[in-house]
Order: sequence, then structure tokens, then C-alpha cells
Amino acid sequence: MATSPTGDARQGSVGGTPERVKFAAQDAPSPRSRRTRATVKYDRKKVHKLLAIEDWIEEELEEIYKNTGQDAIELSLDALLCDETDDYEAWIREKLSGCPAGQERIDTFTAALLEKIERL
Repeated sequence: MATSPTGDARQGSVGGTPERVKFAAQDAPSPRSRRTRATVKYDRKKVHKLLAIEDWIEEELEEIYKNTGQDAIELSLDALLCDETDDYEAWIREKLSGCPAGQERIDTFTAALLEKIERL
């Protein structure tokens, strides 16, 4: 054991080689840092609106695909808004093209989603 100038005993210093310092592994970013990145792209109010619409989309898709024997599709609002097309309706209909629900139900969902997007 080596002794420091203050008289404390240190472990790990053998034969004059310095101790190794171990840093804790960096975990995934915290939810707060993810929120911070989101608010850089959008303001806080818009983030809350987007999250509310994302939740609504998820609930609606679960309802549309309920009792169909298929899993609901993933429809990302961020992907829709970031896509280089301005024809949101065509994009939504393309994503729902394999949906077993009736056309009337798909039309209702598409119209409601377009209305929500317009309010952003």
C-alpha cells in the first residue's frame, strides 16, 4: 500500500504505477434530455399537442384493428409531418391500404387526423 503525502493509505498503486480510474458506463439519455431535444425542434406547447395527437392516433388504430385478427400498424405523426409530401391524405391512405376495416371507418379516421394536423 502506498501512502499519500497526507498519510492516507491508497490502494491500487503498485510499483509506482498510477491507479486506474474507472468511469461509470453512460446509460441511455434520460427522459428529460429527450424532452429537451424535442423542444429544440418544437416549442413546448406544440410538443404537448403532438403527443396528444400521437396518443389519439394509437387509440384510434387499436380500435380500427380491433377484432380483425391483425396487429395495428404504426403511424408516426413525426414521420408524416417530416415527409416531403404535402398530400397528407394520400400518405395516410397508403399506410392504411392493407387495413381490414371498412372504407367508411378509414375515411372517418383520415378526416379527423387531417383536421387535427390543420390545427397544429
